[in-house]
Amino acid sequence: MTGWRIGFAAGPKEAIAAAGRLQSQNSGNPNSITQAAAIEALTGPQDALKPMLEAFRERNALVVERVRRIPGFRLPNIPQGAFYAFPNVSELIGSRFGDKQITDGDTLAAFLLDEAHVSLVGGNDFGAPDHVRLSYATSVKNLNEAFDRIERAVAKLKR
Repeated sequence: MTGWRIGFAAGPKEAIAAAGRLQSQNSGNPNSITQAAAIEALTGPQDALKPMLEAFRERNALVVERVRRIPGFRLPNIPQGAFYAFPNVSELIGSRFGDKQITDGDTLAAFLLDEAHVSLVGGNDFGAPDHVRLSYATSVKNLNEAFDRIERAVAKLKR
């Protein structure tokens, strides 16, 4: 249920109770439409899951291969839980393009948006300023185009 911001947790009783106390003070609750959609997603037909999982496995493999080809991007671990990769870009920090300097993942993301027209999210808000996050919840065609653009833009950086 991409983007619906709903989920559930399972674990030891004490941990779930603590998570419930924390959640009750820090966020609102999902609206009734989201709750109904979650019930349907869990109890309704599941036949779409297998092809969807296979498509994401294919995209995951493509993303890992393409990220690892970009100079200055390091992805030591294969993404395991979602449709995001979180490569380390610390080798690009300090690079320049004209009057722009890459100072962290956020400025690299801004550079790639301006220069390559590809949207990534800098890692600053995740507590990892030397990383960027990219989503692979799109087609293989779009991913290949995005990586081609990123590679061309990164090649313009002076280290």
